[in-house]
Amino acid sequence: MKLKKYIYGVTLGMFSLALASCYNSESDFPDYEGGTTAYFAYQYPVRTLILGNDIYDNTIDNEHKCHIWATMGGAYKGRDAVADIVVDESLCDNLWFVDAGGNPSEPVRPMPKEYYNLVGNTIPYNGDQRGYVEVQFTDAFFNDPKAIESTYVIPLLMTKVSGIDHILTGTPREGLTPARQNTGDWDVLAKDYVLYCVKYKNPWDAKYIRRGVDNVTEKGATTTVVRKDFSLINTDQEHYKENPVNQNDEVCGISTKNMKQAIFPVSFKTSGASVPCNLILTFNGDQCTISTDDEGVTVTGSGEFIEKGTERPEYKDYQWGSNNGQPVQRDILRLSYNVNFADKDIQVSTNDTLVVQTRESNKREFFSPKYVK
Repeated sequence: MKLKKYIYGVTLGMFSLALASCYNSESDFPDYEGGTTAYFAYQYPVRTLILGNDIYDNTIDNEHKCHIWATMGGAYKGRDAVADIVVDESLCDNLWFVDAGGNPSEPVRPMPKEYYNLVGNTIPYNGDQRGYVEVQFTDAFFNDPKAIESTYVIPLLMTKVSGIDHILTGTPREGLTPARQNTGDWDVLAKDYVLYCVKYKNPWDAKYIRRGVDNVTEKGATTTVVRKDFSLINTDQEHYKENPVNQNDEVCGISTKNMKQAIFPVSFKTSGASVPCNLILTFNGDQCTISTDDEGVTVTGSGEFIEKGTERPEYKDYQWGSNNGQPVQRDILRLSYNVNFADKDIQVSTNDTLVVQTRESNKREFFSPKYVK
């Protein structure tokens, strides 16, 4: 009996020791036998600087900065490594942006050097598996009308690395003198470079939820059009409340023209076909004037952009959504304008309330250039 108890005690002790070792010891896996490798994860990313307010942290965007990241493989842990980088504009040679049909449209242009400053010529990993170099953009970048679309890239080449065994320079096809940017030259693609495309959105560029009233006058007769969704209104006021703005209302888009102007396409219902107009909103601080450059159309009007307007008591019912348990306070744009379609004898008087739905800043974007020699 005593022997059985002894055996049981020893077995239990060994099991407990083994179990403790499973939880208390840290596994230390070896590096890949072929060594560690530094590289850029993506060769053709697109980074949009979101100016103004956003639901996501865009602090560095508003500082007119971005980070260009490099990474590593072949190890479970990071390294105190440093990669040397240079700007190599030849990486853009013979590369073209393509249109919707896949045809070359515009050349991939290296960003003019006066548009940006690299904070350094290295990418430190600082014990991590990733590292970055910071880029500071100048006013010249934001003053270029082409900077609102995919036009310019920062072409970086990784030339040397310390603390990591290799750089992923790729394997060219036999018998070729390869160009890094020509995928047809490679059996294993080179990933020692990045063409980092940068553009920006001004603070008013967003998708908005829109409500308003159009008074449309055709040949002297006026019709009132109310733009508002009524599907959520219920007569049982004890259980339902009419929300002044909700996501079943009309969604419209405002896009960047430059750092001070935005484009707002609108359309008005008439007795015949709807008539469109591109409004130009020109901002001076939070106030704007409204005009157009459409032929045969004149527009007058003004508006106010209210940052985090749903924080105000008079607009609190326009708030919806939360982030990390806190209400999302949304920007509001109030507009009042008159449109005259002289050749159609149509006049429109409109009051709009627009509430930001999304800045569309959480999208990953890439471009797929075409190599044309």
